[in-house]
Amino acid sequence: MRLSENAYAIGPSFHDWKREEWEVNEIARDTREEACKADFYSWERFAYCDRDKAAGRADIEEKMGSAIEMIFDNEQESKKFLYSLFSAYCSNDYIEALRTMLNQYLFKSFAIKWEYD
Repeated sequence: MRLSENAYAIGPSFHDWKREEWEVNEIARDTREEACKADFYSWERFAYCDRDKAAGRADIEEKMGSAIEMIFDNEQESKKFLYSLFSAYCSNDYIEALRTMLNQYLFKSFAIKWEYD
């Protein structure tokens, strides 16, 4: 509900300006997140296509290296990753868990770089 600018002249305003500011910030943040996710998914598709080219390989190495560094910076996550990696090596049961974990950290790495660009 939007009130006219002179509504305060009648009496105390019932309009919550802080709430409106929060909602505007929330909408802007959600829009940024959706744009980042869309860029990430398109990057995933094109990175897979460009994996044989030198520039594509360098981009993949940068993003994956950053994601792996993020995993190994957290001791608990590194143990979980190594366990999932060994389990995926031994059987196909843990491949999806490994893929999910890598995807999560790859997205974090991409989002950090995306915010700066």
